[in-house]
Amino acid sequence: MASLQPYTDYSFVLVGCTAVGCGASSPSTGRTLQAPPAGVWTNPRHLIINTSAVELYWDQPPRPNGHISQYRLNRDVGLSQ
Repeated sequence: MASLQPYTDYSFVLVGCTAVGCGASSPSTGRTLQAPPAGVWTNPRHLIINTSAVELYWDQPPRPNGHISQYRLNRDVGLSQ
């Protein structure tokens, strides 16, 4: 997987699958801001709790490029059936 580049536009689609099938989000776009801190996404991990909960884990950056006061994960539950 290639690293994200600062100040770059990206397009993506989120796909989630269960035993009965898969669903996909509408295409989305996002633009990266400043360069990411080193090591944040070196080993992202997830743990599936149940059909409506997933826990995500990632490494704390060893050298943050600024004061990190919080992390935020956005989720859109509006998948088409």
